[in-house]
Amino acid sequence: MLFAAGIAGGSLASMVGGASLVTFPAFLAAGLPPITATASNITAVVPANIIAVFLDRSLLPSIDRNFFGLIAASVVGAVIGGFLLLNTPHRLFEVLIPVLLGFATVIFACSPQIAAWLRARNAARGRTTISVTSVPLLLPISVYGGYFGAGVGVLLLGVLSVVADGDYRKANAIKNLVAAITTGVVVVY
Repeated sequence: MLFAAGIAGGSLASMVGGASLVTFPAFLAAGLPPITATASNITAVVPANIIAVFLDRSLLPSIDRNFFGLIAASVVGAVIGGFLLLNTPHRLFEVLIPVLLGFATVIFACSPQIAAWLRARNAARGRTTISVTSVPLLLPISVYGGYFGAGVGVLLLGVLSVVADGDYRKANAIKNLVAAITTGVVVVY
């Protein structure tokens, strides 16, 4: 069961996000405690994220100040999320699981509307590229990614589709980079 969930989750992670909606319940069904299941789930998607970044590296943005802002938001958010996860009492986390899974499911279902809203908001402000001012959007998503992770790819695609001006492959490549950094950092933490 875990092998099949891993294959399905890895495929979803690299293409659209939402892998944790498959892999996290599989870890729980296998009998892992919720916080261990979350940590295992985040660890399980790291290879898929790294491979996806490597395969789409030609679509990544140029390395400049904005790029480093993106990386900084990912790293800081991951550390905060990991800290929160490891310091959440088990009983409280068990209560939060349905809320977090529900949130991830709603985000996954509403991703086209979220992306359209963010693109319209960015266009109204006259912005077409990612900037350090996008950090306030990326930081909370990276915190959530470090804490629970389910649905983070969809949230990232929504925000990053603005950067890519509707180019899904470019947005997905940047999403995979941010997800790889976030999951890699939180696993090390």
